[in-house]
Amino acid sequence: VYNAQPTMMPIMVFNMVQTSIRHGNNASACIAFASMAMLYQCVFGNPSKASDLVVAADHLLNSPDVQEVGRVKARSIMLCYCFVHHWHSPIQQTLAPFIEGYQAGLYSGDTEAASVNLSS
Repeated sequence: VYNAQPTMMPIMVFNMVQTSIRHGNNASACIAFASMAMLYQCVFGNPSKASDLVVAADHLLNSPDVQEVGRVKARSIMLCYCFVHHWHSPIQQTLAPFIEGYQAGLYSGDTEAASVNLSS
């Protein structure tokens, strides 16, 4: 969405989170919460809410249903650790998750997320 129409991204993210809240969480809810965390950190300037959403995304990311979906894992790690996590924790703590996101992206064929995880 961001590449095609950047002004629509917040609306799409809000709809993704709202759908997850209404109908329950699944693998795509990780990306929804991670994207919302990115918006809270980068656009709205609210790091405490961003941290809470990263915790929610990490919790969902560690559930058995999501572990099988490498694309979701690669994208969620990219969003959480590239935009939010490094503001609150030492940068050394982001290296292992970025490698994990890179490997998940390669395994699932999501070379875009894999390359962003590797270059971050």
